[in-house]
Amino acid sequence: MQYVVQGHRFDIYENIGCYPDIFNTLPSYFLSGMWPIVIGLISATYCVLSLRAFSRRRLEFGQFMASNKSLTISRYFRLMALATTEIMLTTPLSIFSIWLNATATDISPWRGWADAHYDYSRVDLIPAIIWRAGPPSEVIGMELSRWLLPICAIVFFGFFGFADEAKRNYQVAFWAVMKHFGVQKKPSSSAGKIVTIG
Repeated sequence: MQYVVQGHRFDIYENIGCYPDIFNTLPSYFLSGMWPIVIGLISATYCVLSLRAFSRRRLEFGQFMASNKSLTISRYFRLMALATTEIMLTTPLSIFSIWLNATATDISPWRGWADAHYDYSRVDLIPAIIWRAGPPSEVIGMELSRWLLPICAIVFFGFFGFADEAKRNYQVAFWAVMKHFGVQKKPSSSAGKIVTIG
């Protein structure tokens, strides 16, 4: 759907990378901009319903956890915390993004398919000194698109990367790599773990 309002293939911004060229027209808000908000609201609805059901059925939840060995309480609460974080960030950031797009430049009228896709195969190269000198709302939008993905990855890792199951997997991977260097893990004893080399 984004292709309809994409002026040309993409732009390459120095220090950012490839960036889609979505021109600021009313259909772009419906075809491209609104979907993060819609998905965020659907996700928020499911999260709120899950939290409400959990608070109403705490006793049943304990019985369910006892019968389901693959879902632990800590894993369930991590999922709920991730969903709550998603509620607090996805929809507000999407609304902020639409506001930035709407206020950065004037909204152009839609002049049709031929006008929107004229010279479509073009790829523009934009040096950092030029895009950073633009209006503050455009610079904020570019920097947000640059940093939000790594921040989201760190947050996701924070929720799941320090879990007991993940730590066990890290240990297995570590010893699999160390085995190639001649370091082997000995069975644990009461005095602690013994590591031998060679």
